[in-house]
Formats: sequence, structure tokens, C-alpha cells
Amino acid sequence: MRIWFNQGYSLAAIARAMMAADPALEVCVSIGPNGVEHPGPTLTWREPALEAEAYCDWVRHMVQDHAIDVLVPHRRRQLLAGLELPCRVELAAFPEVLDLLDNKFAFAAA
Repeated sequence: MRIWFNQGYSLAAIARAMMAADPALEVCVSIGPNGVEHPGPTLTWREPALEAEAYCDWVRHMVQDHAIDVLVPHRRRQLLAGLELPCRVELAAFPEVLDLLDNKFAFAAA
């Protein structure tokens, strides 16, 4: 199974841990244009700076070109959660929980 995590935190370490637990997994990550590539993932690629529609097209091509089975979006997750793709799209939590976690002030007040 090939899983893609797009632009999140500590993804190289997560990729290493997942593949150590299940050697059949291939974990891919994408990083921002200025992100630092770390060893661990099966593949790492840089995400281009694109507007929403072009970004969705880019994601579709990456899913097809790299035979992705599951996409776990972090960056632009609201956009990608509803996108029709030839793979499963899995969020790490309900969208409202992810929004709360992203809003550090609201999270601290909760």
C-alpha cells in the first residue's frame, strides 16, 4: 500500500515508524517549496505554489503517477477532502477538530 502525507509536521519520522511497523507500506511525503527533505519516506517531492484548481490538478496527477492508494492531506485538507480522486482520502480527525488544532488560541481556550 502506498500512502501520501502532504505537507505536515514530522512526516519523515512518521514515515519511518510506519514502514518499520509494516514493511509492506510505502510512505510518500510532500514538502513546501522551501522545506527541508529528511530521510525516511519512500519518496519525497516538493509541492508547487499553485492556486486551488491547479493544485487539485497537480494532486490528481501525483496520485496517478505515483500509484497512491491513500492520501492523508494536511495542507489544503478542506479542498482535498471533497475532491474526487482515484484513491482514498483520509483526514486525521473530523474537520472541526483539525480547525481547532490549527487555531492555537482557540485550542488553548478550549
